Amino acid sequence: CIRDSPDRNQFAAQASNVLISVSSGNKYIFLLIVNIILLIAGCFIDANSACYILVPILVPVATALGINPIHLGCIMIVNMAIGMVTPPVGVNLYVGCGIAKISLKEISIAVLPFIVASIAALLLTTYVPIISMFLPNLLGRNLKQEKYSDGQEGVLASEWNSYHTKSNFFKLQHPM
Repeated sequence: CIRDSPDRNQFAAQASNVLISVSSGNKYIFLLIVNIILLIAGCFIDANSACYILVPILVPVATALGINPIHLGCIMIVNMAIGMVTPPVGVNLYVGCGIAKISLKEISIAVLPFIVASIAALLLTTYVPIISMFLPNLLGRNLKQEKYSDGQEGVLASEWNSYHTKSNFFKLQHPM
């Protein structure tokens, strides 16, 4: 019964606490655990559903460990993309089977080198944050942890970097 289940926020908080205790507060172990969870979830659940379920659990832990939410989002998207071509429920495999008119077994064998290459790219994306943060930094936002007026911490893109400020490249007010 829905009334007997714990509150959604309580479940997310409990799961977040378990993740922190399992990773011992080490962000690299946490990222490894996140990759494993997301790869397994991506094999069985479509990307949107996995994000709806896992984002409320993963984002608080990631920000507590000093991981930028944009970086975490990139990691999640790469994991979900790999899940879309991984058997048994890889949706893109079924599309490929229909287009090429081959069996699931044949396409699963053919896609293995691409999955290995994708996992290598995932590890680079995970453990070299400049890969996912290059474009946001290039666009001139200084994304950092700040405290809001109510004392809560979060990511707030409130400062333009010195290049854009000095050159008056943007004449409009920052919307945040």
